[in-house]
Amino acid sequence: MKMGGNKNFGYGRSIGYAIRNILIEKCLGQSGKTEHTNKAQLVCFQKFLMGQGIRDLRSVDLSVVEAYGRSLGDMVENFVIAVSTAQNRIAAVNRLMAHARADRAVWISPSQFVGRRSALAVDAPLSSDLDKVLKLVADLIVQEDYRSALLVLSCRLLGARVREASVLKLRPALRSVKKRGVVTITLGSKGGRARKIPRVITPAPEYLEIFCALERQIPDDSLIPKGRRFTDWYQDAYRTTKPLAERLGLATGFHDYRRAWACQKYAELTGCDAPCVEGRRIANKAADTDARRWLAEALGHGRTQIAGAYIGGVR
Repeated sequence: MKMGGNKNFGYGRSIGYAIRNILIEKCLGQSGKTEHTNKAQLVCFQKFLMGQGIRDLRSVDLSVVEAYGRSLGDMVENFVIAVSTAQNRIAAVNRLMAHARADRAVWISPSQFVGRRSALAVDAPLSSDLDKVLKLVADLIVQEDYRSALLVLSCRLLGARVREASVLKLRPALRSVKKRGVVTITLGSKGGRARKIPRVITPAPEYLEIFCALERQIPDDSLIPKGRRFTDWYQDAYRTTKPLAERLGLATGFHDYRRAWACQKYAELTGCDAPCVEGRRIANKAADTDARRWLAEALGHGRTQIAGAYIGGVR
């Protein structure tokens, strides 16, 4: 269904229209359901390109597709979407670009970017440097993006998932921090499934002061603006935070803050740096086992093995 011209490889002047025409051409002879499924999987990619200021598929190179893969990987780690959903979205982009370009120059491996959540962490989280994270929070406050600032703060100083931090009831949480020095997390656990696993977290001292200042700037009950969906709010927060984080040498994904919290807690519990920081386990086996058991519960997981995705392996 080429329309002529050069833009979007000749499939149309706008990316959305070009994607539609590519799918029509690619799915000729297949069921309408196949075309509809592919189109639904590519909506996220189209929004990602718009957020990056890309208006022409010819500008999509390997680095762009890899950045998209990393953003999906971050959503998987934060239980926003399932691994299978993220893999399907990457596969749809692979097929789209391969058909448009007539080559596989921008093809990426879905499993490499959004593979198993339980994969062992092998490197130290970039957000271990708390001063850099607090500088990022300060930069977001200067931009008057108080919601994203509190999201970063909650992930790094509470070890909360993005969804948990986003739906946290701000006023009750603030009262709890002031009176008891703890935050109880129930909503948003386990990827939004019906099961609720209460977790009582003692935040770092830096949390209360900044939380108090930010909470006054947010009129809603939670970080999600009234009338907006969680996924739309999350994508906006990601786009806002990404360039500031890159400038400071921080990871662009929010899950890195949660990993840094876990590594910090492991060090406090064992007196040794996490295996992903040292490159191997330094703590004795008993202390390591106890720390993993504590972290699995504190992070809201049901299995101690999952702690390896945050702090590294046992060897």
